[in-house]
Amino acid sequence: MPIRLRTLLFLSICLLSMQNLVAQRIIPDEKILDFSVEDQPLRDVLFDLSEKANVTIAFQDQIIPSDTLVSISIRKERLGKIVDYLIEDYQLKYKIVGNQIVIIQDPYYEKQKKEEAQSDLSTISGTIRDAETGETLVNAHVFLYDGSLGVVSNEYGFYSFTLPKGLNRIYARYIGYEMGIHEISLTRDTIVDIELDNMTRLREVQIVEKSLSPIKPVDIPEMASVEVMSIDQIKSKLPLAGEPDVMRLAYAQGGVTSGSDGFGGMSVRGGETNQNLILFDGIPVYNAQHAFGLFSIFNSNVIKSAKLYKGAFPSHYSGRLSSVMDIRTREGSFRKLKGDFSLGLLTMTGSLEGPIVKEKSSFLVSVRRTFVDPWIRALTEYTYEREGRMGSSSISFLDINGKLNFNVGRFSKLYLSYYSGGDNFDTEITSEEDFDEVASKGLDQLFWTSRNALASLRWNIRMSQKMFLNASLYRSTYSFESFDHDRTEDFDLENPSAFLDARFDAGFYRTKINDLGARLAFDYIPNANHFIKFGFGYIKHDFSPAFVVVNQTDSLRSLRLPIEQEDIEKSLVDTELGSSEIEFYVEDEIQLGQSTRLNLGLNHTIINTGNTSYHLPQPRIMLALGKKTKLFKASFGRMSQFLHTLTNTGLGVPIDVWLPSTDNIRPESSWVVSMGPHFLNEKFGSYGAEVFYKKYDNLTRFSETGFVTISENSNWESLIPIGVGESYGMEFYLNETVGKLKYDLAYTLSWSNRQFDEINDGRKFAFRYDRRHVLNFGIRYKLDDNMDISAHWEYGSGTPITLPDNQAYIEQDENGNEIGILVYSSINNGKLPDYHRLDFGLNINNTHKWGTSTLTFGLYNAYNRRNPFYRDIIFNPNADNRLTYRDITILPVLPTFRYAVSF
Repeated sequence: MPIRLRTLLFLSICLLSMQNLVAQRIIPDEKILDFSVEDQPLRDVLFDLSEKANVTIAFQDQIIPSDTLVSISIRKERLGKIVDYLIEDYQLKYKIVGNQIVIIQDPYYEKQKKEEAQSDLSTISGTIRDAETGETLVNAHVFLYDGSLGVVSNEYGFYSFTLPKGLNRIYARYIGYEMGIHEISLTRDTIVDIELDNMTRLREVQIVEKSLSPIKPVDIPEMASVEVMSIDQIKSKLPLAGEPDVMRLAYAQGGVTSGSDGFGGMSVRGGETNQNLILFDGIPVYNAQHAFGLFSIFNSNVIKSAKLYKGAFPSHYSGRLSSVMDIRTREGSFRKLKGDFSLGLLTMTGSLEGPIVKEKSSFLVSVRRTFVDPWIRALTEYTYEREGRMGSSSISFLDINGKLNFNVGRFSKLYLSYYSGGDNFDTEITSEEDFDEVASKGLDQLFWTSRNALASLRWNIRMSQKMFLNASLYRSTYSFESFDHDRTEDFDLENPSAFLDARFDAGFYRTKINDLGARLAFDYIPNANHFIKFGFGYIKHDFSPAFVVVNQTDSLRSLRLPIEQEDIEKSLVDTELGSSEIEFYVEDEIQLGQSTRLNLGLNHTIINTGNTSYHLPQPRIMLALGKKTKLFKASFGRMSQFLHTLTNTGLGVPIDVWLPSTDNIRPESSWVVSMGPHFLNEKFGSYGAEVFYKKYDNLTRFSETGFVTISENSNWESLIPIGVGESYGMEFYLNETVGKLKYDLAYTLSWSNRQFDEINDGRKFAFRYDRRHVLNFGIRYKLDDNMDISAHWEYGSGTPITLPDNQAYIEQDENGNEIGILVYSSINNGKLPDYHRLDFGLNINNTHKWGTSTLTFGLYNAYNRRNPFYRDIIFNPNADNRLTYRDITILPVLPTFRYAVSF
C-alpha cells in the first residue's frame, strides 16, 4: 500500500476515535446528495464524490481500472448506492470503517463463480438485544445496507434473514437505539446475535437541522392500520397526575375515542369497548382500567413495546372485532442490578430487576399503589359536611408485576410471568331535609371492587435457522362486583322516631370470568420473501354473571331496615356458563418485488357453548404497496368474538355487563375494510389518511324496557335484544420534527350506529361512542439536552346519551307509594356538551453518578374546562313535574407532578 494512502487511513481512523468520544457515530453511506459528472476517469470520479459528500472514500490505486470513463447524473440518492453503481462491474465491494468508506476487492467473487451450480443463498439468524441489559428487542428492523431486503424481529427478538453468499453489510435499527452495522462474510448458514446501544447512554447526541437530515425510507412498513407506540412516546406525553400511561397515548391516535377524560374505556373506529383484544405478554385482559379509566393497569416501568392494530389485523390474533393492543413487558436485566422509583401526585411506583445468574437468568418485580386514599376520604368528608351532608368517599388501587426468565441453553428460553391488580371504591352519604309535616332522610351508597390476575408459563426455542416456536400456558381471572343503593325515609316531624315510609332502588352487578388457555405458535421464514406464522390454541372459559335491580316492592327485608348487598345476593341463583374456544391459524407475509408486501391469512375458531358449536372462518388480507417515501395500505377481513356486553346509555354512570355466547346468543362478527396513502418527505414529515368501513352482526344491549335480571332462574337470554351496526369514517395524521420541535396531529371524522328490531321501533340510532369529530394536537420542544416542554390539546364531539322527555308523570304502586314515571321517545336522542382540554408539561432530566432522575411538572385541563362525565336528573315531585339536569364533572384543572429516579 502506498505510504500516502496508509497515512491517510491512519489519520482518518484517529479522527474517528476522537469523534466517538463526544458524538454519536455518523453512518457515511446514508448521506443523501446530488452528483453529476461526464466522461471522467473512475478514480477521479471517486475523489470528486468523496469531496462532494465530505466523506473519505479510500482505495488502493491498483484495484481501480485506469481506462474507464464514467458519466453519471443522480439526484437525491444515498452515497452508498452511488458507490455501488460505480464499482459493481469490477468485482469490487465497499465496507464501512468508522466514518469512512473503504473500497476492496470482493473476496468471494472467484469462489462464487466456482459454486455457480450450487445454492448461492445462505441464512443468518439470531436474537437482537439491548447491549446493556441483554433484554431482547421486539420489532427491530434488520435490513441490507441498500434497503432492498429486510426483516423484523418477532415478539422475542428472533430474526431470520436469507441473503446471497459473499460479503454482506446489514443494518439493525430500533427506536431509541443507535444503529448497528455488521459486515458479514457469508459462506454458509450463520448465527449472528446483535446488540444495540441505547441512545440515552451516549455521552452526547448530535442535533442536526432538518434541512441537512437525509430522508429515511419507510423501514419495512407495518401492514395495514397499525400504531407502534415507543416507550419514549409513552413517557413524553403529559401524564395525568404524573403517571405515564400507554392507554392514554392510544386515546390520542386517529380513529380512537373514549368517554370523558378517558373514562368508560376505548372505542376503536366505532366499535364497542369490549371488542378490543388487549394482550399483556400474550394473555387476554378483560379490564385494562383502574378508577373508571383514570389510569390503566399497565405500569409504564415494565413495558417494552406496545402496538395497536385499528383495522383488519393479522390472523394470529383472534377473539375480538375492532382492534388489538399488544403490550409486551421487559424481561429484566441479565447483566446488572437496576431499579427505579417514582412518586406522582396520586401514585408511587417502584421496580427492581437484575440477574439471578448472570447471562443465564433474570428477574423483574414492580409494585404500584395509590397513596392518597386517606386524604381523599378526609377531603370528601369535609366537602360533604359543608354541603349539609354526612359521609365520605375513597378510591385506591394496587398493581404487582413479577417475571422470571431463564436461558435454557443458547437457543431456548423459559418465562414465568405474574400480574395482580385491583380497585376498591366506596361512597356513603346521608342527608336530611324537612318538608311541611315530614322529615326526609336520604342515603346514597355505592361500593365496588375489581380484580385482575394473570399468570403464564412460556417456553420458546429456535428450532432451526428458519423456524421459531413459542408455547404458552396461562390463566386469566377477572371479577367485578358493584352495589348501588339510593334510599329515602320519611319520618313524622313532630315525632322523629315515628317511621312513616321508605322508598329505595338498589342494584347488584357481578362479572366473574376465569380463563385457562394453551397455545402453540410457530414462525417459519423460508426466505426473505416469506414470513409464515401458523399455530393453534385452546381456551376454557367460565363465566358467572349476575345483575339484579330491586326496590321497596320486592320485599326482600323489612322496609324499616336498609337493604344490603348480602340481601340481594341471597336472592340470586348463581348463573354458571362454561364455554371453550379452539383456534387454528395460518398466515404468510409475502414480499412481491421491491414495492409490494401482502399478508394473506385464515383464522378458524370453533366455539363450544352449551349444546351448540359455532364454526367461525375468518379470512384476512393486508396490503402495503410502495417503498421509500410513498406507501398505500389496505386491509380487509372478517372478525368474530364469543364475548358480549350489555351497556346502558342513559343517565348516570355507564354499566357494562359481560356475557359469553350461548345456545341462544350467537357470537358477534364483523366485516372490516380500510385503505389509504401514507407519505414521508422533507417538507411535511410523515402524514397520511385512511378511510374505513365496519359492519357488525349479533350485537347485544339492554332491552328498551330496562335492565334484565340475570340469574339462573330467569329467562334472561330470551330478553336480550340482538341487532346489527355499522361504523365508517376517515382518519388523518401528521407527524413532523423540525430541529428541536416535534408536533403531532390526528383527526377523525366518523359515524357509528346500531339497529335492533325490539328497540327504538327498529330505527337506527347513534352508538354510545358516535363522536363526529375528534382532534388531537400535540407539540414538544427540546429546550436543551436535559429539558423539554410539551402541550397537548384534545377536542371531541359530545357523547350521545338517552334523555327522557321534558316531564315526569306521577303514579301510585299497589302499596300507594308515589312513583315518578319517565317517558323516552327515542334512544340516544341527546348529547353531552363537546369535550375539549389543554395540557401543559415540563420534563427536567438529569444524569448522576448513580443513575438518572426526571422531574415532571404540568397542568392537566389547564383552562379548567368543565367536561361532564355523566348527566344526572333532578326531579322533585313536591315542587314541579318538569325535569332538570345536572352535569357531573370529575376532573377540573389538575396539577401534574412526578419525580422519578433510575439506578
